[in-house]
Amino acid sequence: MLLKHRLSLAQIFTFTWKVDLMLLLCCTIVYFGDKYWLSDHITIPVAVSAVLGTAIAFFIGFNNNQAYDRWWEARMIWGPSSTTPVPGPEVCSTTHRPTATRNNRLLSAT
Repeated sequence: MLLKHRLSLAQIFTFTWKVDLMLLLCCTIVYFGDKYWLSDHITIPVAVSAVLGTAIAFFIGFNNNQAYDRWWEARMIWGPSSTTPVPGPEVCSTTHRPTATRNNRLLSAT
């Protein structure tokens, strides 16, 4: 739980140093692996990355559109219910009768 509105850089690194170190290590391994090993053994044509990039962009775009449609549908369903006032005390007063009145009515019916 954060109680202060501002955190210093030292406090942030105190909480995240393990993740930062792991990220730095992984990025370093990938960089040196690409520079010294992968570039000598594998060549990937530019067209492949262009086609894959376009396909991924369409896929992400359609997923975002679908998520937005679902959000909009939920908003349209829940919107009127959240703006309509709930008649709480009125419903309770019309359906609830005092115990004595109910007992009298039950006794008179028998």
